[in-house]
Amino acid sequence: MTTDVLKVEGNYLVYAPNGDITLNVTSPTTTGTVRIIGNLDILGQTTQIESTSSLINDNIIVLNANEPNNYITLDTSGIAIDRGSNTDLTNAATFLYVDSVAGSPVYWTMTSGSSGTYTTTQYRGYFELKSESHETALTVAAIRTNSPTGTLNLLGSDNPGGMLNVKGAVNYASRVIDSNDIPNKDYVDNAVYTGTVYAKKLQVGNSFVELNDNSVAYNDPFYASQDRMFVGLGSTSTIVLDLRANGTAKFSGLTLDNQSIKVNSGTNNDITLIPSAGKGIILDGPIKLQAQITTFTATNNYSTIYYTSNVGGGGTGLHFVNTKQSDELVSRRKAIIYGIIF
Repeated sequence: MTTDVLKVEGNYLVYAPNGDITLNVTSPTTTGTVRIIGNLDILGQTTQIESTSSLINDNIIVLNANEPNNYITLDTSGIAIDRGSNTDLTNAATFLYVDSVAGSPVYWTMTSGSSGTYTTTQYRGYFELKSESHETALTVAAIRTNSPTGTLNLLGSDNPGGMLNVKGAVNYASRVIDSNDIPNKDYVDNAVYTGTVYAKKLQVGNSFVELNDNSVAYNDPFYASQDRMFVGLGSTSTIVLDLRANGTAKFSGLTLDNQSIKVNSGTNNDITLIPSAGKGIILDGPIKLQAQITTFTATNNYSTIYYTSNVGGGGTGLHFVNTKQSDELVSRRKAIIYGIIF
């Protein structure tokens, strides 16, 4: 195959003011290639490429080149995919950068034609993604920070009234199983009211009810070697109730108001009331002793007073026991009689 060469010394101009210029490298049996060695400048209003496969070596494609201002004069620049609109972008899918001459935040818009518009707003380093049709706007495998210790801020100060929700999800609360799952309000409400999980602490202001247990992990803040429940009112140092697994219960400023108050000390245990040093125990009312069917033996360092229905010579039925003796207490009338006799 021979090659014909056209060589000129200066500029070469093909001028066709009233027609088109066509380079035809096809034949009935072959299709040739037009190669341009050097730079290509196309000056005109429209560039149309009808190839079915395009290969571009540039790693960055510049749109809106030679912009004279520090913003996009025509306000938008991006990529549009023809979806049958032909003459305009009404039905096209687009990815556009929208500049703002008025000073409001610039943003990216993504449209899928008739399926809705999704907008990402870049403002002070944040990106906002919203959908005009309330459809799913972003599908990704993961969202990560650019640092292993970075913080992922989903709302931030520029959207102080925003909320995260899972509206539209099916049975979301029942699927919160893994320890790293993020619960929603429905899950928390069910957990507290129906007891599907343990609520370790309830707090309003500085008043709280807290549970400690030795069955949780050692590094759990609610771990305790001895199971415990305590209640604080007003501050962490004002504990008004402290219940422990060893059976001790501490009440602060206790007032019991009921028709019947019962304290069960368990088997072979006394009930001990310990006032402050030098103080006694005051009962604002009579003491009633129920009749006992058995006698009591002496206990070291204690005197015991009890009542039996078998009234003896003392006329009271009240008996005392100490480490030296036991006898019946004498009534006033009996004491006078015994005084006269003896």
